[in-house]
Amino acid sequence: MMENRITHSYRLLSIDGSFLCHIDENEYENLHLLCNSSAIPNAGTIVWDKKNPMLGRKGIATQHEYVIWRSNINNSIHIKNDRVVEIINKSKEIIKTHGGVNELSKKEFASWISNQKDFTGGDKAYKLLEDDGSVFRSVAMGAPEKRENPKYFIPLIHPITKKECPVPPNGWSRTPENLLRMIENKDILFGRDEKTQPQKKVYLTLNSKKQISSIIQNAKKGKGDIDRLKLNFPYCHPVSLYNTLIGAATLDGKGVILDYFAGSGTTEHAVLNLNKKDNGSRKFILIELGEHYHTTILPRIKKVLFSNNWKDGNPIDADGIGGFFKYYQLEQYEEALQKVQYEDKPPLASHSLFHQYIFLKDSKLSEALSVEEDKIKTDLSKLYPGIDIAETLSNLTGKAIKQIKEDSVIFEDDTIVNTAELDYKLIKPLIWW
Repeated sequence: MMENRITHSYRLLSIDGSFLCHIDENEYENLHLLCNSSAIPNAGTIVWDKKNPMLGRKGIATQHEYVIWRSNINNSIHIKNDRVVEIINKSKEIIKTHGGVNELSKKEFASWISNQKDFTGGDKAYKLLEDDGSVFRSVAMGAPEKRENPKYFIPLIHPITKKECPVPPNGWSRTPENLLRMIENKDILFGRDEKTQPQKKVYLTLNSKKQISSIIQNAKKGKGDIDRLKLNFPYCHPVSLYNTLIGAATLDGKGVILDYFAGSGTTEHAVLNLNKKDNGSRKFILIELGEHYHTTILPRIKKVLFSNNWKDGNPIDADGIGGFFKYYQLEQYEEALQKVQYEDKPPLASHSLFHQYIFLKDSKLSEALSVEEDKIKTDLSKLYPGIDIAETLSNLTGKAIKQIKEDSVIFEDDTIVNTAELDYKLIKPLIWW
């Protein structure tokens, strides 16, 4: 089953697309070998640390799962740093409170950053404020390995004391020309005097991003995401995890996300979240065989489109992005055969178009077709209750819909089909096996 879906996924993958497969520890090795048989390069494996070990089993308590990542992109895979907006907004708030960038605002901002328990060391490094209100951190400019050319050991002159500053033991990582250019652009941070080694300023902007890590720590429970919607499903992945994964795979806010195993609909929930957050245009295609498609996935899509803030099945607000979605129910071949019934009776007059059409008097077709004065009438609603006639015709003809009227549908090539009196030839491929 996995080999079949993976093969088809690779065929649909765009040039700059990514293939992600979420798997637990039981089949990771087999899945990895299966993926290795393809020509799609391996971008790496993400370990999801759930922070909740599964106790009581034999051996080691498992608290992780895997996400295999394949991609044609020959570059780093980045994610938007969710802390960026929080840090920048807080800096503006503190600057406004103290009437500008001064010693008080700089001190309070640095203190606030240092006291954020959920921040990483990298996040906390952005504790400095520029005079124009920009947030930045300092980064060493020493070369990783010892330089041979003496020009990389030329000391920088402190702008105030006019004395030479310390040079990194391995020399500078940049040429003297680049260092001079950085000084002119005020991109180098000098200490109070020449005793401190100068460092590079790295600014934090709303476009700042970082390379996604091979370990994602997320202890949230996906069950809570649908409990708030008052929906029921035995096990769900957390939306926040998929926000990270899908967000990294569609950093530009575009693309189509295909999920062959939709489950409770976590993928669509994450896509709608991301589109709301960055005004993206991502689309999703979900596939599911379970009956919970009607009881869980469809209601979840409708509710999240209306609002993402729910409690006990009631919306707290109406801040959803809205939208439309299509859903199809495909009839399985076995289901079609179950409906077919052949009667062991002699055929009627051979000139009857109706009986020539239904072939062997398949009574299933009799439900949708009738003959009046040798004219075949078609009523698909008798065969498939609730059928969307216009969408069905669009799929059968391969034409996009331009306009739908009460008794007709107009396609993109301006052809018009009378839905009140359907031509049986149009729907013949649908109900004649």
